[in-house]
Amino acid sequence: MKTLCLVIALAATACYSPNLGNSPFACGSDAPVCPDGYACMSGVCVTSGGSAPPVDASGACADEAVEPNNSYSSPFLTPVASQFTTWELTGLAICPAGDLDYYEVQTTAMQTLTATITYEGGGPLDMQLLDSNGQVMKNGTAVQGSANAVSASVADLPANTNYFIFVQASMNGGTNGYSLQINMM
Repeated sequence: MKTLCLVIALAATACYSPNLGNSPFACGSDAPVCPDGYACMSGVCVTSGGSAPPVDASGACADEAVEPNNSYSSPFLTPVASQFTTWELTGLAICPAGDLDYYEVQTTAMQTLTATITYEGGGPLDMQLLDSNGQVMKNGTAVQGSANAVSASVADLPANTNYFIFVQASMNGGTNGYSLQINMM
C-alpha cells in the first residue's frame, strides 16, 4: 500500500508542470508555490534559472514566459509600484538575434525609477528608460565595479504615468541572457 501511495504522490508531482503562457501569476500559498521551472520572486512566479543561457536545451529562447515583449506597444507589464517597490526577473534573454525587450512600470506617486540589468558573459547589452511616449529619458551606464551590469535612474516621475525599460544587444545580431531589477522609490 505504501508503494502505491508513493507512486501516486510522485505522479502527482510530475504532473504539476503546465504550459502557463506569457502572463505572470501569483505564487501559491502551499508547497510547491510555483510549478516546475518557475520560482517565486516577490510574490510572482517567474521562469527560474537566472544563469540560464539565452537558448534552452530544446533550442527555444529561454525567456518565453515574458514574451512577446518586443515592442513599445506590447511590453511585459510588471507589478512594480502597484504591488512592489523592488522586483527582479531572472532567466531573461535577448534571443533570437535582433530581439528587443520592453518592460512597463506605472508610477503610483511621485517616484524615482531605477533599473539595472546584469547580463552574462556573452555579448554586451544596452538598456534605456523610456517615457510614456517611448522617448529616451536616460541611457543605461556601466555599473562601477561590475563588468556585466548596466543601470539607469530617473527621479521625480509624476504619479499614474507609464514608463518603459528597453533592453537590446549592443551589437547587431547579439544574444545574451540577463536579469532585470527594478526599484520604484
